[in-house]
Amino acid sequence: MKSALCWFFIGFVIPNLPWWSFAKSSSNDSEQAILRLHAQARQGHLRGDAELIAAGVADRFINLQNGSLESQTREQLRQKFSTYLGHVKYSEWNDVIQPSVHVSRDGTMAWTAINIKARFIDLTEPSPRQEHEFTSSWIAVYEKQASGWRMVGMSSGCEPACGSRREQK
Repeated sequence: MKSALCWFFIGFVIPNLPWWSFAKSSSNDSEQAILRLHAQARQGHLRGDAELIAAGVADRFINLQNGSLESQTREQLRQKFSTYLGHVKYSEWNDVIQPSVHVSRDGTMAWTAINIKARFIDLTEPSPRQEHEFTSSWIAVYEKQASGWRMVGMSSGCEPACGSRREQK
């Protein structure tokens, strides 16, 4: 009988307590906010708009890629993407699988696992330009700041190498 009462309490009473519902809805709101930032980054790539990408990033950002670690400001990241997006035009930047979002219990940190497929042309190539394709996956870390959720770090990889053919030379 104690076991049945215990399961009733765990399965029915706790999930129906007001604080449990708040924590669950707060986590869901956070997940949706982070997915909106991911959608915003997608639009930034497709539109060639570095501002859209940089808007979701914290004042300082850590990037781990291809065995190197780089710390940069939001402005440095925006400038880097502005230059890069001035040389390429994306025709596709889509999720291969639904992004996975995980929010910490206290609601201050989160991480996502992302896997995309992208197609682009390199505008610096002579005509006719070839379309290039890559898949990329990454783990991104987010922090809830006064201005909302912001990406503070990322570790990523691509196959073949990300971005423009210029980077492969």
